[in-house]
Amino acid sequence: MEKKYRVLLVHNEYQYAGGEDTVVKQDAELLKKHGHSVFFYVRSNDELRTAPVWKKLFLPFTTVFSFRSYREIRELIRRERIEIVHVHNTLPLISYACYFAAKKEKVKLIQTVHNFRLVCPNALFYRNGHICEDCLQKGIWQGVRHGCYRGSKAQTAAVAVTLKVHRILGTFRKPDAYIALTEFNKEKIVSVAPKEKIYVKPNYLELRGEKAAAGRKEGKRETAGPYFLYAARLEKVKGIFVLLEAFQKWEEESRQENGQIKLPQLLLLGTGPDEEQVKEYIEKNHMEHVRCLGFTDHVRTLELIRDAQAVLYPSLWYEGFPMTVVESLACAVPVIASDTPNLSEKLADGESGFLFQTGNANDLYKKLRSFSALSKEEKEKMKRQAETTYEKFFTEKVVYGKMMEIYGKEL
Repeated sequence: MEKKYRVLLVHNEYQYAGGEDTVVKQDAELLKKHGHSVFFYVRSNDELRTAPVWKKLFLPFTTVFSFRSYREIRELIRRERIEIVHVHNTLPLISYACYFAAKKEKVKLIQTVHNFRLVCPNALFYRNGHICEDCLQKGIWQGVRHGCYRGSKAQTAAVAVTLKVHRILGTFRKPDAYIALTEFNKEKIVSVAPKEKIYVKPNYLELRGEKAAAGRKEGKRETAGPYFLYAARLEKVKGIFVLLEAFQKWEEESRQENGQIKLPQLLLLGTGPDEEQVKEYIEKNHMEHVRCLGFTDHVRTLELIRDAQAVLYPSLWYEGFPMTVVESLACAVPVIASDTPNLSEKLADGESGFLFQTGNANDLYKKLRSFSALSKEEKEKMKRQAETTYEKFFTEKVVYGKMMEIYGKEL
């Protein structure tokens, strides 16, 4: 009989909701569905908006070690008889104090690695419009020199000091297991996390994907006409301006070829730090076929994914394996994505969609045209391949089995 665990999920929410927040909720749903008891320790960066000045001044110190988080997590572990502490994000409020709390209470500690924060202060391996691994190759202080985190040397220094202190303390040897989303991500963190403790487990999608697929089979449509869909933060690093440039080129080519524009709509879902610039770009270039729909909940997002011709993911950085892509595959919708290592690890060009050269708007434009030129039969074949990819890597059965393998290991 399978052991049922009492699991504490630890997560520091970002200012802008993103894929990590979704993964935390999905992990909770998955564990509960299989009879495990799930508890949460969550803090939000929204705390900083209303925090008094003195607390903000102490943030660089509490980012290194938050005594509040340490105390509250220990109390929660004892009160709820927690057996596994599963950490997602710690920066900046929770801190790695959660590691010390778990080990002090002698419970198993698991860390899911969603990004490259362990080896890069801004977590992206990306700066000034290009991939950068200086902190990995030359040392963590390179990030301070470049001011990579939020464009601030002071804030980058706070993160770098946090990482350096915990490297010296041996903090990153404390987790009993690390969960990386891809093999590529695993290889990038082995300089900090013990390789024998790193396991690969992708994110999953189950019930929501089934509902979306059922809706598609019933023939429901939420938006009139064909369209491509972008569902991610409106942020430069996500490749949003590469996408707009490619679509703008498509509009210009269409005018030259036909004297009028005949192309699908581009729907943009989400908000983000570059939202105003995105809207300005659209208005300035008279892109009538582009619509910004803003924040949409998961149900609405899945409805829009389900009815899209293809989902576009033009990210400029390495990413993990984005939930938007998993959701698209679950809905049997082709994906047109940048050829970053993580995305190309599971997606093959010309099979479940197309891959284009990262950051190359002209290549993306060509892939959009190639996709649109496919016959109905060829597009149906891509949809079937998308669904096959989902079933191979991202179903509940596959992912839950890997999770229990990690949870149950004698570590």
